[in-house]
Amino acid sequence: MTLLGFSAAMMAQPQLPGDPSAARFVYDDIDRLVRTLERITAGAPPAATIASEYFARGTSGLKALISRKGVTADALATDIIRQPPAYAIMATLPRRLARHEPAIRRSLTRLKELHPAAVFPPVYYMASDPSFGGGLADPAGVLIAFGPRGYEEILDRIPHLVAHELAHVQQAMTQGVEQYRSIYGPSGSLLAIAIREGSADFIAQLTSGGHVNPRAHVYGLKHEAALWQQFQKDMNGAATGEWMFVTPANGSWPQDLGYFVGYRIAESYYLRAADKARALRDILSVTDYRTFLKDSAYNPQ
Repeated sequence: MTLLGFSAAMMAQPQLPGDPSAARFVYDDIDRLVRTLERITAGAPPAATIASEYFARGTSGLKALISRKGVTADALATDIIRQPPAYAIMATLPRRLARHEPAIRRSLTRLKELHPAAVFPPVYYMASDPSFGGGLADPAGVLIAFGPRGYEEILDRIPHLVAHELAHVQQAMTQGVEQYRSIYGPSGSLLAIAIREGSADFIAQLTSGGHVNPRAHVYGLKHEAALWQQFQKDMNGAATGEWMFVTPANGSWPQDLGYFVGYRIAESYYLRAADKARALRDILSVTDYRTFLKDSAYNPQ
């Protein structure tokens, strides 16, 4: 649910399974962190032990997170020392996450039904310091990271979060990596990013029965016409402003209202289409965002 940095590695993975039943859920990093915490509790030096036991032996998913988000052994050790109970409870995560696997697998099957070309990289679960918690799509797979705070909320939405990130994987595979990445920079726009992220939420809704931004939707549905008027003033600029990825200075706004607007545009496009399979392919492959908006006929009054 954050900005994605796919490289050519994603497109160069013909081994990515197209069978949803072949999708893997990888808990190794959380299990390894629990053992690392036990060593630290017994007196091992925190930063050095995290570096050698957790980071160095991590899965490709954990190593991708470290590279992408700049998570460090020193930062993680400092936070563990500050609040050991918040990390100790992570020992319960594999068991609790496993309870969500049936729901996630149902959503994968549904995605395959709706989009036969779908692929299913591994889903990696891991622990992070407070600098990052949430989901990323990466050439290594879908990365779900739990920080020491707020993980209960993430845990409750795991099927929707995995579905959201898998939607991004399908977007990248459908559009091509360079095209996919092109909207994250000065040549992109708020409209493009909102449709990109909102579409992933919409596909998550179709496949998993929910999405990761319920607060934005509650507020957005109550104030949709006014939000749309404001969004149109900002949508052609490259800055995402208070619409996405930050806590708005406007205290009445929930975070990520841009996701809500993008969702509603994608939803409008999909509902208007007679051919739903074609509409979903269009949503995944969209590169002309202004034309897509026009074709969606989205215009709340």
